[in-house]
Amino acid sequence: MPRQTKTPTKDPSVVPLPWLDPSWMEKADMFGSRFFDQFAKVNIETLDKTETLIEDHMSFVRGRVHADFEYAKALSKARDPMEVTRIMSEFWEKMMSDYSACAESSGEKMREFAAKACETSMEIAEVSGEAASSVEEAISKATKSTAA
Repeated sequence: MPRQTKTPTKDPSVVPLPWLDPSWMEKADMFGSRFFDQFAKVNIETLDKTETLIEDHMSFVRGRVHADFEYAKALSKARDPMEVTRIMSEFWEKMMSDYSACAESSGEKMREFAAKACETSMEIAEVSGEAASSVEEAISKATKSTAA
């Protein structure tokens, strides 16, 4: 005896998947694009800032190496203990001043970089929040339309 098939009825427990809806896909693409644009921006900024720090550090090291060699030359030419003391004192004073200035400059740049990174992170979080709200809204609509 052949089985008769029932006509399909709406099952309220089945919720359609929102990502199969073309309008939701367009929104997801838009948010995905914005999200990855922000990540690309972060990567570019990070590389730029890192390059700046490295260039500054290398410039500082070049200057210090030059000063160290000049110190050694001046010290080797000194003949008087008072002159040796003066050369050493000036060298140490200049060295401490240079290192202090470098640390302050690097610290200030790091603070600037961290503030910019925080700002960009907040932008990423905002895009993520908008995307999550969009998904929640799409699921809510799909649930309501299915239940109706």
